[in-house]
Amino acid sequence: MKGLTWRSRECGCESKTPEFQKFDTGAVRDRPQGVNRGRFDLVSPIAIETIAKISAEGMNEKYEPRNWEKGIPLSNYLDSLQRHLTKHLYGMIDEDHLGRALWNLHSLVHTKKMIEVGNLPVDLDDLPNYGLTTE
Repeated sequence: MKGLTWRSRECGCESKTPEFQKFDTGAVRDRPQGVNRGRFDLVSPIAIETIAKISAEGMNEKYEPRNWEKGIPLSNYLDSLQRHLTKHLYGMIDEDHLGRALWNLHSLVHTKKMIEVGNLPVDLDDLPNYGLTTE
């Protein structure tokens, strides 16, 4: 395995010989240097289940499956996200407002990424850019 070049599917970049993790069993697994694959083992299954249940509710009640992936303006997600957060902060319990805020955040992040990689039109990113940086 020496001298191989590894290409990351995540970033398309090449890295040198990967790091190897050796287990007590003798098994070895690679991890290319400089590639952040994320830590999926640290993602809350409760959050994932919440997003899945809200997705199912929307599909069963109003929309066809994957309707949201066709492209919805980012401002629509942000508006709904902030409205549900506000209702949660008011203490309203008529529906899972925090879960719906999470669903809208997940959809906003997904749509923004699809715009960035060219899978959705740029005009869906209709949020203002104030040009400010944090210090």
